[in-house]
Amino acid sequence: MKKHKAVLYSENGFQDRLKVNTVDLAPRKRIIDEAAAWYAELDSGVADVREFEAWRDSDPQNAVAFAQIVGTVSLLDKVRDEQDGKRASSTVSRRTHRST
Repeated sequence: MKKHKAVLYSENGFQDRLKVNTVDLAPRKRIIDEAAAWYAELDSGVADVREFEAWRDSDPQNAVAFAQIVGTVSLLDKVRDEQDGKRASSTVSRRTHRST
């Protein structure tokens, strides 16, 4: 697996050329991938809830990643629902104008 690295910058926004700090993002990606997989299994009803809880409780980063997945899905659902509402409103509006 390719390692992803992020360069951390100083407070003033400039990279310190003498002390470049890097963070390996591969472990974070693995945790997010696991959280997404757990979400999908729980959402579809096929997950073993006790196994999920054990995974979530085994590391605070797991719980954070899962909460982020849940939050992202909720936000996407909200956006989708708003778009569906706008489309429905637009359809009603067009029908109203046609019938007059």
